[in-house]
Amino acid sequence: MPLLWLSLAFLSGLLVSNLIGWTWPGWLGLAGACLVLNITIRRFIRAGTKLAGLRKLAQGGPPLILPPLVLLVVLLGGAARYQAYQVAINAGSIARYNDAGSIRITGMVVQPPDQRETATYLTVEVSQVAPFGAGGPLSAPQPASGLIRVQASALANFQYGDVLQIDGDPTAPASDYLTQTQGILSSLSFASISRLKSGQGSPFWTALFAFKAHALAVVEQIFPPPESDLVAGILLGVASGIPADLQQAFKNTGTAHIIAISG
Repeated sequence: MPLLWLSLAFLSGLLVSNLIGWTWPGWLGLAGACLVLNITIRRFIRAGTKLAGLRKLAQGGPPLILPPLVLLVVLLGGAARYQAYQVAINAGSIARYNDAGSIRITGMVVQPPDQRETATYLTVEVSQVAPFGAGGPLSAPQPASGLIRVQASALANFQYGDVLQIDGDPTAPASDYLTQTQGILSSLSFASISRLKSGQGSPFWTALFAFKAHALAVVEQIFPPPESDLVAGILLGVASGIPADLQQAFKNTGTAHIIAISG
């Protein structure tokens, strides 16, 4: 039963945040203040004092199932979570260039490449953009921001931390799922891609992604496909190798969460 009330409080936070629209630091600050108040009441207010009635706010008790302050913290946390995943499109956003013609993009690969049988998908954080024509850039590069999903050749050998120059016609993502879950604002296929620099990523993430790649190689050595692909999806979140028919079978049976690393 407590889990039900915590879930309802979190969902209520999502709805409240959608209506009010404060930024996530504001919601998180309120949640932190309520948490401090909860700890203060539990620690310093004793039964028999004039403020003993406040104990129910922090400790609950019949007929309360959970302390109201705890539910309020969860509600505010849900509100912060909702706003943290809202993608702001400002004047310099790459989304401003969707369906507006050819441009030249400079940006860095910020995720390990998603390699499929027919293509490799790159998540690139944009830093500069310039309109592009048959003769080259039409104006000086302008600062830009946002994530773009770039489709490259299946044989492309790009890595996290590579700074790329990309020429093409960006469009809006085919699904809002990429925007809501990964912050992807644009999509680009049939692009001309060249590497400008390598090894420009964070040392921490470089080491972590290298460990993940090593773990994937070990899994592929131990298990034959498709078992290796299934284990990689469950343990490492690498679902790109799972055959399409097997993925559809998981969806049809309502067990797709099994192959998600968070499932």
